[in-house]
Amino acid sequence: MTVFAESIGHVQKLLISVCIVTYNQQNYIRDAVMSVLGQVNPAEFDLEILVGDDSSTDSTPAILQDLAMRHPDYMTVVTHSRNVGGCENYLTLLRRARGDFVAHLDGDDYWLPGKLSAQLAFLNDHQECTAVYSNAVVVNAQGVLVGGFSNAQPDVIDADYLLARGNFLNHSSLLYRAQSIESLGALQSPFIDYMVHLRLAQQGSLGLLPATYVVYRRMTATSMLKNQFSHFDDLYLHTIVTMAAEAPESVRHSCCATYIINTLSAQPLWCMEKDFWSRAKLLVQQLRLRPTMLLIHMALVLFSAVRKMLSVRVSRFLCRSNALIIVHPRQ
Repeated sequence: MTVFAESIGHVQKLLISVCIVTYNQQNYIRDAVMSVLGQVNPAEFDLEILVGDDSSTDSTPAILQDLAMRHPDYMTVVTHSRNVGGCENYLTLLRRARGDFVAHLDGDDYWLPGKLSAQLAFLNDHQECTAVYSNAVVVNAQGVLVGGFSNAQPDVIDADYLLARGNFLNHSSLLYRAQSIESLGALQSPFIDYMVHLRLAQQGSLGLLPATYVVYRRMTATSMLKNQFSHFDDLYLHTIVTMAAEAPESVRHSCCATYIINTLSAQPLWCMEKDFWSRAKLLVQQLRLRPTMLLIHMALVLFSAVRKMLSVRVSRFLCRSNALIIVHPRQ
């Protein structure tokens, strides 16, 4: 896929900026970078890889230095002298991105072959879409398959669809048009991936590829503690209130119902905590919801969650039975 630069009179290839944020990921960062280098396709696009190291204290800086020396034409490392946090690290890379398209990859995840080419082709065919995502498989710290992301969704969705169903998108699968950088760059730290996806959905439709192009690592050893989850919950609520306040009534009810069911699924003991229900009550008031209608939407969300859980269990069984092969990044 190419575009013509008429003022110059020759064919100019597209440039994709890949932004990788990392902190103390010495066991995984090489895989992440190499999986991006494995996407190189000179016939279709040029590539720049921007890696933001948030003042890592392990071997991550040395690994990045080695990779940058080996691949100077593609790779730039942005090193912070102090820990600035994931959000500011993210925004720093956005400000440096020069591409026509931008992709993001967490430093402990990696891509499978063909991701960028498939997504570019999709965006070329769907001019109404500002961004495109793909499915992802989930592995644990040892690389063992434990699940998947965002199956059985439409090819194209809008902001209302995403608000009503919560954040089912995998951030490391994202590719979007560079025109959206200004909107994302205006985000105030801290923020969560869901806010990024919804901001993009305000710019245009979102595309979803059914193919799997991302391997997402779920780190059980670093699972969120209660206070960390509470902080995440605060950010999630802020996102909902900010983005759903003017959504249609049915979307607002589904949004709140999804929040309650998903939160209690992740933190079952919260059903006994007054603070959680106070948060939920405040959300009901802020979104101007009707209690009876909310209960109906909660029942629908719960039914959908049970059906998805059964589907995941069947999928895991089939994966064990059918020797699913995950292609690891080239070394």
